[in-house]
Amino acid sequence: MRRAQRGAVILGLGLMATASGATAAKTCPAAPAEGLVITIHVHNYAEVDRKTLTEAETVTTEIFRKVGVEARWIDSWDTQHPNFVDGGPSDLTHLALSILSQPMSGRFRLANEVMGLAPGSGLDRYLVYIFFNRIRGFNGAPTTASVDGMYLRTSHTLGYAIAHEIGHLLLNMEVHSESGIMKGHWSHRDLQEIASERLSFTPEQAEVIRAEVARRGHHLAENELSFNSSNIEWQVGSKRE
Repeated sequence: MRRAQRGAVILGLGLMATASGATAAKTCPAAPAEGLVITIHVHNYAEVDRKTLTEAETVTTEIFRKVGVEARWIDSWDTQHPNFVDGGPSDLTHLALSILSQPMSGRFRLANEVMGLAPGSGLDRYLVYIFFNRIRGFNGAPTTASVDGMYLRTSHTLGYAIAHEIGHLLLNMEVHSESGIMKGHWSHRDLQEIASERLSFTPEQAEVIRAEVARRGHHLAENELSFNSSNIEWQVGSKRE
């Protein structure tokens, strides 16, 4: 369980300003490179409303666009989504995102501050879990929270949490960085950056992400990955310490 927690974003203490107040490293905005695409299959077990989920996906899409990667989405309940991609997953550029309800989140028995998890270790991982009830609790309101007069929407927190956990997969890292999206505890300054959508991956992380997406795009999975709802639900339900 200690290893699992190392791959999770912990935001519960984020409203406490750090003494250093260091600004997160910025990446230069870039158009997605041709062929650098990830497709994210969304399983919305928490029944997040469509507006919040679509806004969160837009936030995540923009985060990856800035590092030169295009994010496409397949929502299990919304075939009319503007980024809907026809066809099933066939390679390791396809990732499975499960947004879990409170009962499902509780099965992992993680600390209440943990809002997401990218389980396992090593290359070729594709599973990401988000604990939505904890994100709503963190924001302290159904849709928004105030950070020095700036509105931090639930969709902002959700979008950045998704990007953080996908970052664990594409960076192949189980630990956290000292700055940017991949910090384990987002400070008061970081939340300001999130509210204004300026928090980003570091330039070094952006380079690794592009290389990893390219690698995955040229490395077909040996076995076809199954992303159907029953498979994901079984994995959640069978989680053990």
